Order: sequence, then C-alpha cells, then structure tokens
Amino acid sequence: KEIYSFLKSSLRLVSDKFPFRGPPEHVECDHKYVNFYEGKINRFKGKEIIYLADLPVYRCDYSGGLIV
Repeated sequence: KEIYSFLKSSLRLVSDKFPFRGPPEHVECDHKYVNFYEGKINRFKGKEIIYLADLPVYRCDYSGGLIV
C-alpha cells in the first residue's frame, strides 16, 4: 500500500513537457521513482521503477500513442 501511495504522488507530478506517466525522477525519504521513456506523443514506450532504500520494489513497462 505504501508503494502505491508513493506511485500516486509521483504520477501527480507529470508535466506538459513530459506527459508520459510521472516525472523523470521523484524522491521522498527512502522512496525514489524513476521514469525512462522514448518516442513522442504519437508513439512512445517507457518504464518506471520505484526503489525503496535503493532496492527495486516496483516496475512497470508502458507504451502508448496518439489515436487520430
């Protein structure tokens, strides 16, 4: 539950310049969220990882794109 609360707080930090899930990096206490992506809004893929005390505890691979 703690991990998903941190994930939600990370995803709320999305910006217009980086609209793929959360920000490139977000740190709170022992939690660290990292988001890597490639592509543009019409086609993209990426992965996000959450670390707790430098150990990976969550990973999500994602992909998407603009549907016209």
